[in-house]
Amino acid sequence: MSHTVKYTIAIPAFKAAFLDECISSILNQTYPNLELIIVNDHSPEDIDSIVRNHSDPRIKYFKNDVGFGEFNVSRNWDECLKHASGEYFICLGDDDKLLPDCLDKYNKLTRDNPDCKVFHIRTQIIDENSSVFSLQEGRPSAESALSMVWHRWCAGGRKSWIGDYLFDTKELKEIGGFIWFPYAWGSEEATVYFLASRNGIANSNEFGFQYRVNRLSITHSTLNLKGKADSFIPYREWFQSFLETCPDFDETDPLYRQILKARFKSYFSDSICMIIRDDSSVNHLKNAISWIRDRKKYQLSLKQVLKSEFVGFRKAL
Repeated sequence: MSHTVKYTIAIPAFKAAFLDECISSILNQTYPNLELIIVNDHSPEDIDSIVRNHSDPRIKYFKNDVGFGEFNVSRNWDECLKHASGEYFICLGDDDKLLPDCLDKYNKLTRDNPDCKVFHIRTQIIDENSSVFSLQEGRPSAESALSMVWHRWCAGGRKSWIGDYLFDTKELKEIGGFIWFPYAWGSEEATVYFLASRNGIANSNEFGFQYRVNRLSITHSTLNLKGKADSFIPYREWFQSFLETCPDFDETDPLYRQILKARFKSYFSDSICMIIRDDSSVNHLKNAISWIRDRKKYQLSLKQVLKSEFVGFRKAL
């Protein structure tokens, strides 16, 4: 198999706990033509020592003088992208892993689908001991952006993470990097949908990525649920425009668009109600007045807020 195509794998690093495993999974790829970009986002943890333990010329290590932090986490993804010289780009969480033949599988996928600008590989979900406990659903070999959104909103809540996507580096740089939202909630999704709106997305149903569920993850944090809800406001505005302007990729897209427009309001209200339930289950109605006061900002009724508070509180009992 030809190894002429170069892949950039980037780690925007902040946490040290699983970083050594993450780095090793990249350097141990069966496909050798890669570079590993690590950008330390001014971490208080000893990232330097972990990187030094890996003596490999393919590693390029950078440190931010000032951290982007959780609010602007996608800016560090863009900082990684700035250093990328490979034709294709993967942005990996510092606690996630690639399976050994991930790049070989991606190389076949990109070769077979030269017009696509974004690609997806199937995910195994692992715990803190790197044991697989769940699997991501399978996907069609090719689909449109609107198909992806429909599966996310209407067909069981399709799951994905930034690390299970491969991007055309040139295209990603030309659109200005990842689409920014607070705390990067929705940033990878919007970026993937936007790039897929051009020539669709090519999917592999072979496993290549491992997403780690752990207590340190921003995704699973319950410390800033109000901030997470606030991030849905610009995300909702972006989607409203996207559903109007996304071109049709195939004959099913007009139907997907019609269904998604009808689902639009309830999808975002349901998402925020879920955040309120999580908040109530953790904080036991402590923030109830704040959610009630801000309900119009989230386009929720008083009944929706009160019901979500009650369900979350009962869950905690």
